[in-house]
Amino acid sequence: RQLGFYIQNNARLVEKFVVGFGVRHDRAQNDEYTRAQSVKKNHTSYSASFMYEAPFGINPYFSYSEAFRLPVGLSGNDVLYDPNITKQYEVGVKYLPTWLDGVITVAGFQAKDKGALIGNGIGATVSSTDPVKRKGLELQADVYLTENWNLGLAYTYLKAVTQTSTGDVRKELLPKHTLATKTSYTFNSGALNGLTLGAGVRYVGSSVTAQGSLYSGAKVPSVTLVDLMARYDFNKNWSTQINVENLGDRRYVSACDYYCYYGAGRNINAQVSYKF
Repeated sequence: RQLGFYIQNNARLVEKFVVGFGVRHDRAQNDEYTRAQSVKKNHTSYSASFMYEAPFGINPYFSYSEAFRLPVGLSGNDVLYDPNITKQYEVGVKYLPTWLDGVITVAGFQAKDKGALIGNGIGATVSSTDPVKRKGLELQADVYLTENWNLGLAYTYLKAVTQTSTGDVRKELLPKHTLATKTSYTFNSGALNGLTLGAGVRYVGSSVTAQGSLYSGAKVPSVTLVDLMARYDFNKNWSTQINVENLGDRRYVSACDYYCYYGAGRNINAQVSYKF
């Protein structure tokens, strides 16, 4: 059972300053009747943000946020999970160029997880007794090179470690480098009017296996995947779209902890939509 109350506000000060603030209070409780266990937690989370709209479309910002959740179920230790609490700081710049239709964002972040869920080595999860720290850099761009041609780019550098009594240990499953780029072109005249064609490339960098596993700290290779998309708008109400992920049906290992997991094979999804 969980009940939450929150209040938040965003405001503009002196024309160029945008600030935000939020408070949330949660009251959560899990009861497990087979083992006659119960865990109860009340927690207050805070968030705040600040942005300065500087000249030439350069907007530096800072944000702080907290998150709280109480995982449901019994852990691999046959006890209820501990609360999971995350605190994150982020600082960056949003750039809206006057010479280009789009937005470019560069941001650095740092987060700390308490009570994160981890593998216990025998196929189950437990609440981590050691905090998990993550920090990194993100670069994102979403621009229109022409009225019809869109280009998107997202890159993340992530360093995730578990803080132990003997030092920091690299977190399994999480790659240090990920890159995704996509492009799409929309035809708005002629025989192909209403048709949008798109393609994307995803790069997932190498990660490592869990310390203490059979291949403790071994490197998991990177992988590059190709996706395609096509959408056709019959009119302002009806449209159809098809997405193809992992076009080459590449067989690869996506990540490992104490076990290794295959990534998704080729996936084709089609849909028809009606907008009221």
